[in-house]
Amino acid sequence: MNRTFHSRISIPAILTVVVMAALALFFFWQRTGVTALLGMVLFALTAMVVERLVHTEYEFTEDGHLMVRRGRWTAVKSIPLTDITGVKEEGAMFGFVKYVLVSYGANHHVALQPANADAFIEEMAKRQAKYNHLDNE
Repeated sequence: MNRTFHSRISIPAILTVVVMAALALFFFWQRTGVTALLGMVLFALTAMVVERLVHTEYEFTEDGHLMVRRGRWTAVKSIPLTDITGVKEEGAMFGFVKYVLVSYGANHHVALQPANADAFIEEMAKRQAKYNHLDNE
C-alpha cells in the first residue's frame, strides 16, 4: 500500500509569502508602469510559492520507490529505496527549519520536510528493510 506524507510549512516559508505579497501590494499601490509590472511579477511568484508549499508531498510506493512531488508544475523525482544510503534529521536557520536529509546513489542528497518527520523516518526504515530483504533473496 502506498503511504503519503505531506510537507511541513515552516515559519520562514510563511514569512516569505507574506513579504512577497506585501511587496506586490506595495508595487500595485504605486501607480507607475514599472511598479505595476513588478507587482504582477511578484504576485505570480507568490502564487507559485504558495502552490509549491501546499502541494508538496512524499510518497512511498509499493514497488519500492520514494516519489518526491514538489508542486503540480515540477517533475516528480523517483528515488529507489534500495539506493538510499543515509537518512538523518537536520536543523537550519537557528532551529526554525527542520528537515530530513536523504542521501542516495553516488553522493546525491535531497532535503525533505515531511509534516511528521519521525513517522516518515520509521516508514522509510521499515520499507528499506523489506525491499533490501527481497533483493538479498
